[in-house]
Parts: sequence; structure tokens; C-alpha cells
Amino acid sequence: MPDFTFHTLRLLLTVLKEQQYTFQTFSGFLKDPALRAIILRHDVDARKLNSLHAAQMEAEMGITGITG
Repeated sequence: MPDFTFHTLRLLLTVLKEQQYTFQTFSGFLKDPALRAIILRHDVDARKLNSLHAAQMEAEMGITGITG
């Protein structure tokens, strides 16, 4: 069974940052794409509080995503 916990998300984001990936918004990527870019999107239809928690965690880590 897949592990979709916040702990796993934090580990994934930490590894991506350590591997020098750049987190960009979609519009930022279209304007000036990084070579190693990650574009995050949060689906907020069903679990709004989970999306908020993920966005807060990303902000603490200096990561920018978009909400859609």
C-alpha cells in the first residue's frame, strides 16, 4: 500500500531539494524554466485541510507550489 503521509511528503521534498531540483510555479516555469524543475500542484477538492497542511509545510521548507 502506498504511503501518502506528510512524513513521506517531507522526505520526498527534502531529497529533491538535496538533489538540487528547483521548485517553480507553472507560470514561473513557462517564463523561465529551470533545467531540473519540480512543479507542485495541490488538489483541494476533497481534503482542504490536508492541502493547507502540505502548503504550510512546503512554505516552511522554502518551496513554492500552486493550488488548483
